[in-house]
Amino acid sequence: MTPPPAGNIFCFAAFADKQTGVMYSDLTGTFPFMSLAGNVCFFVVYHYESNAILGLPIPNMEDATIFKAYKQQYEFLKSKGFTMKVNVMDNQASKQIKQFLTTQECELLLVEPHNHRVNAAERAIQTFKDHFVSALATTDSEFPLQLWDRLTPQVETTLNLMRRSRIDPSKSAYEVLHGPYDWNRFPLAPPGCKAVIYESPAQRGSWGSRGVDAWYLGPSMDHYRCCHYFVPETRTFRISGSAELFPQHCQVPCLTTREHLQSLSAEVVNTLNQLTPTK
Repeated sequence: MTPPPAGNIFCFAAFADKQTGVMYSDLTGTFPFMSLAGNVCFFVVYHYESNAILGLPIPNMEDATIFKAYKQQYEFLKSKGFTMKVNVMDNQASKQIKQFLTTQECELLLVEPHNHRVNAAERAIQTFKDHFVSALATTDSEFPLQLWDRLTPQVETTLNLMRRSRIDPSKSAYEVLHGPYDWNRFPLAPPGCKAVIYESPAQRGSWGSRGVDAWYLGPSMDHYRCCHYFVPETRTFRISGSAELFPQHCQVPCLTTREHLQSLSAEVVNTLNQLTPTK
């Protein structure tokens, strides 16, 4: 086959934006159900350097609410050592945010209406929504969807654990912001699964039940091996470290007696090998 003339060959190139300190933000559409806390949608922030996507449930789309959510996320990134130089967003609450960014010496770039190509938060929103929908698909069929906003911390965590940061490709976006994830301290379970949490003697009567039905919402990052739960009987949120989970769409991993013995034996041998002989 005769190759085409050189004049008919076209070459296209794409260059990644390597400018540091870039932050994108936008709003999702309203969720089908209002949460018990009154939230209706997400304010999504995409940080280019860490490649992290941050979602924050908000109760409405008023300028004051958007500015409050924006300031919270901005100060969070700043507390992690990131200095914002440019912020790209649509026209929501632009006056208040522009005044705030002026004090922070950060430039504001507004995207023209109906242009979904310039604001990278549009793509981040799609990724966040896809991950959130997949998390909702793992919830129990009886899980009350009015608790959807309570699943946000775990959804955001698992999403950023799978995203590679641009600062150090060997680290995840989560690790760049929060440090290595401690799986032993903060175990994860399928979101929205049924659970029975232990009732301590101080909370129950002498003939009261030793456990109460609840819904698993995610790990408690301020406690050791504790998780957040919603108790339908009292309509309250509780933190517990003693619970039995009953996921509907998967099985909880369980070691057999033989596997448990093998694991303990391997741990003992490994510990003995690390000991230095004493003189």
